[in-house]
Amino acid sequence: MNEELFWAYCDQFYGYGNWKARFWFVGIEENGASDINQAHSRINHWDVSGRGHLKDLPSYCRALAAGGEGRTTSKWFEQFRAQLQKTWKQLIRIRLAASGQLSASENANERIMRDYQVMHYGRAEGETADLSLLPLPCRRPKMWGNIYQQHVPNNFPHDRAGYEDRFLPQRVNFLRAKANDFQPAIVVIYSIDFARRFMDNPVVQHHNEWPDVIRGTWGGTPVLGIYHPTWPGWHGRGQQSADGYYARVGGLIREMEQH
Repeated sequence: MNEELFWAYCDQFYGYGNWKARFWFVGIEENGASDINQAHSRINHWDVSGRGHLKDLPSYCRALAAGGEGRTTSKWFEQFRAQLQKTWKQLIRIRLAASGQLSASENANERIMRDYQVMHYGRAEGETADLSLLPLPCRRPKMWGNIYQQHVPNNFPHDRAGYEDRFLPQRVNFLRAKANDFQPAIVVIYSIDFARRFMDNPVVQHHNEWPDVIRGTWGGTPVLGIYHPTWPGWHGRGQQSADGYYARVGGLIREMEQH
């Protein structure tokens, strides 16, 4: 791996969509690599596609598919037969609930969310940005060492803790500055733990039926901290409970916008 390219990717790439989007969804990291070859593929494509802070999500995934990853990345955007990606699905549910577009029928919602994923989510000219607090794609946090430890430059952190210490403050500050510049309607951090660490004035909102939501700010920008759509706690609660939680988050955003 070219050392300059590796550092440039980590310092400059933040995700998908555009800074003018009304809805920013901020995750820990892109769930996209289980080995160093997949990581190299994504970093190299970012390079040949012109680098930059943000990319168009469907175009990027299709290019990765053409470059060797196959339908594992393009299947989310195939017209009429796209599969709903399990994380994006619930983030899209939030977006649709925030504008009152969800149906009483979950079958109808699946169609609405699939269409939104194909046509709108993470688009360069769209209303949603999908952003990452950490730069390197990683299937699971515990896999980071297996993927990267033997392959990063000598002057790069060689363990997960050092990597987070090196990049989290820098990238959070950058995202906060962008939020101040572009004033999105809402920033949703889909990690309760990271939201607590990186928002101002956090207030936990309890609910008898649903898990907690944290409300706070980034300066003048409203921020919500929520549980990740793949949070292990959903296994014991059931899919209906998860769907209701993310619809409730969207409803909360709608209430915030009306006041």
